[in-house]
Amino acid sequence: MSEPALWAEFGNSARTMICTFECTFCRDCVETRLGGRCPNCGGEFVRRPVRPPALLAKYPASIARVFKPQGCAAAG
Repeated sequence: MSEPALWAEFGNSARTMICTFECTFCRDCVETRLGGRCPNCGGEFVRRPVRPPALLAKYPASIARVFKPQGCAAAG
């Protein structure tokens, strides 16, 4: 599977977790590596909502990866 296809699938998975800034990680990493806290802002994670199939077809999940080495603006 191509990287964009993997990101699209990951972006609409019930196993996807987000923080309040929408930093996105898989549930396994959140639970086993990150201790339930976002490494960028220190916020908690919640399950990312899954878009209904009809709306997902019309408005697909983003496949753009955004990396902010300085973290989120509210951190600090």
